[in-house]
Amino acid sequence: MPPPTDAVAALTRTYLERYPAERDRLQPLLTAPDPGGGRSLDPHVTSSAVVINRDLQVLHIRPGPDGSTPCAGGRGEDAGAGLLAAALREAERAGIPPGALCLVPQLLDGAVDIDVQDVAPNPGTGEGVHRHYDVRFAFYLADTAASGAAPRAQDADGFQWRPFDEVDSPSLRAKLRAAGLDGKPEPVNASVLIHDGFGRYLLHLRDDFDHIWAPGEFSLLGGGAEAGDGSLEGTLRRELAEEVPGLRLGQVEPLTVEWTTGANDLAVPIQIFAAQWRGDPREADLREGVLLHWFGLEDLHRLRLRASTGQLIRDHHAAVLRRVQQDAGQRAAVVLDGRGRAAQESAAGRSGAARPDTGVGDSWTTLSSSVEFAGARLAVRRDSVRRPDGSVGTYEYTQSRDGVRVVALDDRGRIALVEEYVYACGRRLLLCPGGGCEADEEPRDAALRELAEEAGVRAAEVELLTRMWRMPAGARTLEHLYLARGLSVGAHHREASEADMTLRWVALEEAVQMCGDGRITEAGTLAAVLLAAQRTTARSAPAATGAGMTRRGRQGT
Repeated sequence: MPPPTDAVAALTRTYLERYPAERDRLQPLLTAPDPGGGRSLDPHVTSSAVVINRDLQVLHIRPGPDGSTPCAGGRGEDAGAGLLAAALREAERAGIPPGALCLVPQLLDGAVDIDVQDVAPNPGTGEGVHRHYDVRFAFYLADTAASGAAPRAQDADGFQWRPFDEVDSPSLRAKLRAAGLDGKPEPVNASVLIHDGFGRYLLHLRDDFDHIWAPGEFSLLGGGAEAGDGSLEGTLRRELAEEVPGLRLGQVEPLTVEWTTGANDLAVPIQIFAAQWRGDPREADLREGVLLHWFGLEDLHRLRLRASTGQLIRDHHAAVLRRVQQDAGQRAAVVLDGRGRAAQESAAGRSGAARPDTGVGDSWTTLSSSVEFAGARLAVRRDSVRRPDGSVGTYEYTQSRDGVRVVALDDRGRIALVEEYVYACGRRLLLCPGGGCEADEEPRDAALRELAEEAGVRAAEVELLTRMWRMPAGARTLEHLYLARGLSVGAHHREASEADMTLRWVALEEAVQMCGDGRITEAGTLAAVLLAAQRTTARSAPAATGAGMTRRGRQGT
C-alpha cells in the first residue's frame, strides 16, 4: 500500500484513543514520509479480518512458512478501496461468503489491533527494508438465519477455530480478552419508521452516489452507531440532528430488528424504531439526500424502495389497524355490558362485530380521526379509513356548522338578493340571504334570523326546499335551502363584515337567467333560486291548466 493516507491516519488516531501506549511505534502512520528522506522505512500497510464465532473462537488459516496460523488477511493491493473493505475481501478469499460477517458492537469499524513487523530487504524484488503494519478488524459471524448466509470456512480444510487464549498474536490475544466480547451480533445501526398516525409514512430519497449504501433509493432516516452515542436511540437522535435538524421526535419505541446487506457486503442488523410526527417535511431542513416526503401505502409500488422496507411499512400499518379494531371492539363491549345487553351481544362486540358509528356507512370504517386545525369558523380534520375493498386511505376535509340560504319571494314575484364583497373569493357576489347556524340553532330558525339581519325581511311562511352538501369532496357541511313567503320589510341588523352589503329585489324569472349567464355563481344561491322557480312553477301549473279548461269549456258552450 502507498504511504499513509488521511483515512489511515484517522483510523490510527481513533485506535490510539483506546491504546495510547502504542503511539510511538505507530507514529509513521500518522504523518506522511519526508519526500527527501529515502524509502528504507516506508510503511507497508495491509489489513486482516479477525472472524469470531458464537463460541468466542477466532478463525485461523493454514500455517504459514514460519509455522504461524494467522487470521485471514495480509494483502495490501485491495487497501486502496479502504482497509476495512480489504479485510473483508481477504475473508472472502478464506471462504467466508459475502453477507456472512457483521461489525462487532464494541469496536464498530475501528481496528482491534495493529501489528508491526520490520521486514528484511528482498533483493529479488528490489524492495528494501521496510516496516509492515497489519491493521486488524474484528467481525462476528452474522445471524445466518437472518442474513441468509452460511459461512463455508468452518468445514474447509486448512482452517481452524481457536479460542481467544490460543490466538497466535500476543497483542491480539490480549485485546480480545479485554474487549468484553460475547460473539453475539447486535444492531450497530438505527433507523426510524416515522408515521403520522393516518396511514402516511415519511421516506428519505438518498443521493445517487455509487459509494453509499442504497444509492438513489427511498429509505428510512437513520445511520450507523458511533463511539459516544451511548445507546441506539442516541445514535438515532444524533443522526436526525445531523441530517434533518428541523425534525424533532418525541417518544420513540423499538419496533423490530431488520437485517440487510450494507456497504462492502457486510451484514447489517438495524434497530428499527417507530415514532409519530405530523410536521411538514419541507421545514425539516434536510441536509443529506434529495427529498423528504410523506407517502401512503398506495404510493409504495411507484417508489424505488427495498422490498424489506415496503414490507416493514405494510406490517406496521396492519398492526396499527389491528390495534384500532381491537380497541373499537373493547369499547363496544363496554357499552353493551353497561346497557345490560345479552351476553352473546357483548361477545360480538369484543370480536369486533359491533363497530362504533363512523357516519360513513357499513362498508366504510373510520379507523382514526383528528383535528389538525381549529379556527373560529371551521376545523380541518384528517381521517384514516378502510374502504369496502379493504384498502386504507387518508381523507382531509373541513368541518363547520351547517349553513342556510333563503329565497325570499314577495307577492310581486320578486326575490331578495344581497350583494357583498366575499373575501375568500376576492370579489363581490350576488347571494340569497344566509349564513351559518349558531350553536344549537335549528336551521329553520337560522334562516329566519339571517333573512332579518341581512335583508331586514320577516317571513310568515318558510318551507324547506332541500338540503345539499356544500362541497362533498372536501367539506362535511350541509346547506339548508328555504323558500320564504308572506314577507314584511323592516330594518336590517348587519354585522361589521356586512357593512358594504346592498339589497336588490329581482324578479324570480330574471334570477333564473342570472344563474345561467354567470351573474349568480355561488352554489347555494344557484340551487336555491332554481329550486324555488321549480317549486313555484309546479304549484301554479294545476291552476293554469284548470283555468285553460274553463276557458275552453266556456268557448265550447
